[in-house]
Amino acid sequence: MGRKNVSLLKKFLFKFHCAPSAPWIDWLRDAYGWNEHFDFGDDIPLTTPIWKDIYAQLPSFRNETNVVDGNGQMIAFWLDMWFRSQTLADMFPTLLSHTLRPNASVARVLLVSDLQLSLQPRLTTIAAHELLELAALMAKTTLLRSASFSSGCCTGTEDCFHLFIAYRRSKSFWSFIGLDFASLPDLGVDQLWAVNPFLKNNSKICSTVLTWVLWNVWKCRNAKVFWHEDETNMMISRRCSEDLSLWSNRCSSSADRVKLVAWSNFFL
Repeated sequence: MGRKNVSLLKKFLFKFHCAPSAPWIDWLRDAYGWNEHFDFGDDIPLTTPIWKDIYAQLPSFRNETNVVDGNGQMIAFWLDMWFRSQTLADMFPTLLSHTLRPNASVARVLLVSDLQLSLQPRLTTIAAHELLELAALMAKTTLLRSASFSSGCCTGTEDCFHLFIAYRRSKSFWSFIGLDFASLPDLGVDQLWAVNPFLKNNSKICSTVLTWVLWNVWKCRNAKVFWHEDETNMMISRRCSEDLSLWSNRCSSSADRVKLVAWSNFFL
């Protein structure tokens, strides 16, 4: 249970950083994200117990994800690994101890040419030396139009169509069960219900099978993102079989139950 809770918290962190604009995510980013007054990860008055639990997962989340350089608005300057193979916090620990905004975004720091680091008024000799070295490194750093995180399993914007249909790992599983969606336009996942890939006349059975397949493709992606586990197509298929077999017990119709059991056997 604890592991599942951690996965849910990290999934939320991933959405916070990468999800496309939507009313709910925009509100959360405005309330807790980077702005002129505080930064994502700061302990502010609005911080609730659940947000403290989410913040507690930030160190491991950062260790398990890579940053794709972009506009820097969703990247922590000191704590994300966006510059070379180390975080700037590890490269310049003394200078970090002098900043008043350790969670500042890349976009904020690089907004001005002399670096907006929000440093204390007096620096130690070591900190001053690190500042000069950091300024030299940042002199040639430029920001792009967009930024995102990569879990090692995708390099572009992750939306539902990409995750469930276009992503190469998903394509591999669809091919494994004999389906090819290469010709499908990028019109979202809902079109799968219209395409009816399992050729079922019973819409409830078709919807149930599709739902469990998509659910297990999602779990495969989460296993890669959060636990660095590469699940085989057979593992995904076996989970589909187990879920369908379990779900068949909820059918009020014996005919539907038989059909779901048949589909469960198909995935074995």
